[in-house]
Amino acid sequence: PQPGDDTTDNATAPEDQLRLLKHFDIAATVTNDDIAAAGGIPTGLDALQQYLGVGRKTIAAVNAETIWGQDGDHTEEDHAVVVAAIDSDQQIAYLSDSGTEAGAGEQVPLDTFEAGWRASGHALLVTDQPA
Repeated sequence: PQPGDDTTDNATAPEDQLRLLKHFDIAATVTNDDIAAAGGIPTGLDALQQYLGVGRKTIAAVNAETIWGQDGDHTEEDHAVVVAAIDSDQQIAYLSDSGTEAGAGEQVPLDTFEAGWRASGHALLVTDQPA
C-alpha cells in the first residue's frame, strides 16, 4: 500500500508508522534485508537484540498466520508487532500484538517469530534513540 492509502484494511504501512511516530517527536528508521544490504541499518535477530539491549523500541513486520500458528498463506507479510524482548536462553520472543486479545506480553518461540519475520525480509522499524 501507498502512504495515506485508505483503500485497504491491511495494516499500517511502515511509511505511515514513521509519520505517526514523527507526530509524537519520535524519530525512527525502517530497514529490511535489502535496505541493510545496500548500506542501511542492520536487521536480523542479532541486530534486533542489539537494538533492544540499548533500549531502542522496535516494530517488526511479520506473517500473522505463522506467529499465531494458523493455517493460511505463510509467505507474505501481513501484520506488525512490537518486539518487547528476546530471551535467547529460553528461545522466546516477547511481543505486543494488537491482533489478538492475549497480545500483551505474547510469548512466541523464537524460531516461530523468525519464520514469521522472514516473510517480510526482516522488515523492522527501529527508534533512533532509546525510549
